[in-house]
Amino acid sequence: MITNGYRLDVTDLDFIVYRGDDEVFGNPAERAKKMQEAFAKLTGVKKPNFLFKNKGNLQFENVAQSFGLEEPSYTNGTAYADFDNDGDLDLVMNNIDDEAFVYKNTLMDKAKKDQTNNHFLRLKLQGEQLNKNGYGAKVSIFYRGNAQIAEHQTIRGYKSTVEDFIHFGLGNITIIDSLKIIWSSGNQQVIKNISTDKVLTISEHNASPPTSQIPSTPVFTFEEVSNQYGLNWQSEENEYNDFLIQHTLPHKHSELGASIAVGDVNNDGLDDIFIGGSAHKKGVFFF
Repeated sequence: MITNGYRLDVTDLDFIVYRGDDEVFGNPAERAKKMQEAFAKLTGVKKPNFLFKNKGNLQFENVAQSFGLEEPSYTNGTAYADFDNDGDLDLVMNNIDDEAFVYKNTLMDKAKKDQTNNHFLRLKLQGEQLNKNGYGAKVSIFYRGNAQIAEHQTIRGYKSTVEDFIHFGLGNITIIDSLKIIWSSGNQQVIKNISTDKVLTISEHNASPPTSQIPSTPVFTFEEVSNQYGLNWQSEENEYNDFLIQHTLPHKHSELGASIAVGDVNNDGLDDIFIGGSAHKKGVFFF
């Protein structure tokens, strides 16, 4: 589910150019007044929201229109919950300067009418004292050779929080072969032969510590052998502070370290290594 729409189109190119010029010329009071006038002229962009259905095999399809979500809006937040306790998830959306949308999920109503199979399993987690809602717990369910996995977090997007349940839609499945939960503390438990169409409360109090323990003496898969094979080379970077030019970069781009390539340069049947140099610095070959 992706909300959409802009209350004011601040990406309008005329506004961007005007704002750039306005920051250079005039006194602060005049600039503030002109900026308010420019904002008043901006128009809104109402757009329908998106709902992508998982078709399996990493394929997704936008089904918003066929699911009844075609109304344009300025939606800036959404959450889901089973508001009517019928076993399917309903939607609520917040709209700027407008009434909220509340969408009822009619899947279970149609299932009862058409006598089709649509089953579910809902989980309520009870963690220990410092994490009573069990946030961060990983739950896996297994049935007929299939699996579903969920990590318990209620935060969805920007300032949107969903109900404090884990919800699994199951189609025609009536029995879950097994359920495995790994709590954030590391404690684990397995529950078998679970019937569907109910809310199952799981308590961490019944979980056990993991059976496998970390060895006291760690066994390393890799070891450092650079000096042993003559790879005694160090990159020399030019000092440059990207953030002075672009303040919002997540990380620097001008000092990313050396590039590397592997190939048989001298045709002797062995791989050779080329390590690139930084700006105005030579690279180096290792044969």
